[in-house]
Amino acid sequence: MKYAPILVVLIFLGTGCSRSGETPASTQSATAQQPTPVQPPPIPPAQEFAMNILNQRMACENNCACGGTAEWGWPPGFGATRPSGPPSVLQAYYQYSNVRTNMERLEVSQADNLNGVQELWEFTATTAAFRQYYVNSRAWGPWSDPIGQVFDLQIVKRNGTFALVRGSGRLGEGVPNLYNNFGTGLPDYKAMACSQMPQ
Repeated sequence: MKYAPILVVLIFLGTGCSRSGETPASTQSATAQQPTPVQPPPIPPAQEFAMNILNQRMACENNCACGGTAEWGWPPGFGATRPSGPPSVLQAYYQYSNVRTNMERLEVSQADNLNGVQELWEFTATTAAFRQYYVNSRAWGPWSDPIGQVFDLQIVKRNGTFALVRGSGRLGEGVPNLYNNFGTGLPDYKAMACSQMPQ
C-alpha cells in the first residue's frame, strides 16, 4: 500500500513576539516618536558677565516687564568731599517698563588684537517707559519716554578674562568703577523689586 506524499507548509504569523534581546516593532516605533528635549543654547560668557552687572542694579520681574532700581546718595552739604563708605541716603526709586537687552559682538581691530584683545562686545538695556518716585514728596512722577539707553556697556576680553572698558546711561554711570562707586560723586544704583517699592 502506497502513501501519497503530504506537503506540510508551516506559516508563521506575526504575533508580536520577538527574539531574545530584540525590541518589538511597536515599541521601537513608540520610542522613535518620543520628542527629544530641546536644550536652550548656552549663554555666551560675555553676556553672562554683563547680565550679572545689570542684575546688581536692576531687579527684573515677569521677564523684565517691570524693572526696579533704588538710587542711593550721600547726605547733603558735603560738596565735593564725600564721607568714607558707601552712600546711605535713599534718594529715589525708578521703575522701568518692558526692559529689553541686546548683546552685539564688535569687530576687533588689528591694533586691539596686537594689544591682546580677544573679543569686544556692546551690551545695552532699553525700556519702553520709566517713572521716578521722589522720596521727599513721597509721590511717583508720571511715566515718561526713555532718553537713550538705560544701560550701555562695552566689554572686552583679554587673556581669557572679561572686563568693562566703558559705560554710559543711567545705570551705566561710574563704569568701570561699578562695584565701588562711593567717593566718585556718582549715585549708587541697587536692584530693588517693583513689588517692594512704594505703591
